[in-house]
Amino acid sequence: MNAANAGPRDPVAMFGMARKESRKSILLRFMEALKESRRREAQRVIATYAHLLADRDTRDDDNQH
Repeated sequence: MNAANAGPRDPVAMFGMARKESRKSILLRFMEALKESRRREAQRVIATYAHLLADRDTRDDDNQH
């Protein structure tokens, strides 16, 4: 057997390995997309309610307790 044929001899095993790597990459891509969509949703909510956040650097006598 030469170097070009080095590796698993069972084509089904090779297909299984490729399939496992494919699933891993699909799951990885899905998780990254999910994180990104959650990040965008959080930014959207923060932008919507930004007016409710108090700016601590400015002095506002109405907000002093």
